[in-house]
Amino acid sequence: MNIQRNRTNPDGDKRYVTTDLPIVAGNVALYRSPTGDYVIQKFGKEFPELYVGIGFVVKELKKLQARSVVVREGGAGIVPTLFALALPGITMHISLWSANRALLDRNLEENINRFIGISVEKDISHRADVCVLVHESYQSQASVVEEVVGLINASAMGILYVISHKNKGVETLAELITKNTGIQYEIVERGKGGARVLKFASRGKKATLQAAKNSYTTFIGGTPVTLETGSDAFSKNGVDTGSAMLVKYLSSCINSIRNRNIWDLGCGTGYLGIAAALLCRNAYVVLSDVNTRVLEAARSNVTRAGIASRVQIVLSDGPQAVQGEFDLILSNPPLHIPKQHLIWLLTQSRRKLVKGGKMLLVVEDSRVKELRELLEPSIGVPRIVFRGGTHDILEIDK
Repeated sequence: MNIQRNRTNPDGDKRYVTTDLPIVAGNVALYRSPTGDYVIQKFGKEFPELYVGIGFVVKELKKLQARSVVVREGGAGIVPTLFALALPGITMHISLWSANRALLDRNLEENINRFIGISVEKDISHRADVCVLVHESYQSQASVVEEVVGLINASAMGILYVISHKNKGVETLAELITKNTGIQYEIVERGKGGARVLKFASRGKKATLQAAKNSYTTFIGGTPVTLETGSDAFSKNGVDTGSAMLVKYLSSCINSIRNRNIWDLGCGTGYLGIAAALLCRNAYVVLSDVNTRVLEAARSNVTRAGIASRVQIVLSDGPQAVQGEFDLILSNPPLHIPKQHLIWLLTQSRRKLVKGGKMLLVVEDSRVKELRELLEPSIGVPRIVFRGGTHDILEIDK
């Protein structure tokens, strides 16, 4: 594969080229943003863990004579782009946990002539000789454990490399994975700036992880409801303060919603959506989440609450797989995800509202100002309709 074009401008300005790259050389431009000229300048200095990880793993893939690889990452496209340039003959499946792939596409398109041998999907749906996980600090521990197990099982050679940083708690996480699965790991590379590369090897053993189950009972509109949780649940031992506040607010205004088509966005184990269905007995409710394991708990909770005939459960990152329009969207939004993904999630979900519909978000009061500023350019400033001390409720209309 060849670089598409020379990015040095006539004045010799090098700002359109990324320098200090591992493995590959040439006029490579790696972008920070899907728009604008925000090119990474000194790659090794700014991304030491990726510099070390990419260089090491490429050498390992060559040594193993791997002909295919799954790269699981968040959509920045840095690792897949450099892998493709360094290993032009390899078949690469890029698997994203983020729904926003605009930056990935830009980094690939700017540097690689053709996408032959490269596929992009949102799930770990392909097998390959070797798998690679780019570990991010904003992922929950439970979700990373699940990712690691899935990737180990997707590797024909039973090998997974995890590119990370010591400050992200990856070594503690690796110990937890070994304890729960029996799959052994070793730190195969330590580099500058705290970079770490971990290698998991299954040695023919299928990786399995037993999800820990828990439950608690709460009251919704005077009705006792028992909710099953698990290791991936946001709140394992009871209703979190923000969600409880949103349900209390919802109970005061539920009768004003017209046709009562309701969507619980990022439902987790289903508390908000179940509460909406119980408070409004003629409501049709959709529960959606990107995590399959919490959706299993949500399904059990819906059945236990006796509302399965009025509730649909959908595996979806935001609105992608959700059908129809809604009078009301409820969410305790995941503020830990990258800002651009959060903006995409909320702006695209708002499009699912009917005219006159509204979205209610519960947000920690310390994060309200930040979220309102993030959303202002795309959908305007959300109104604060309730202040609860620790959390505020924001309303977005259509």
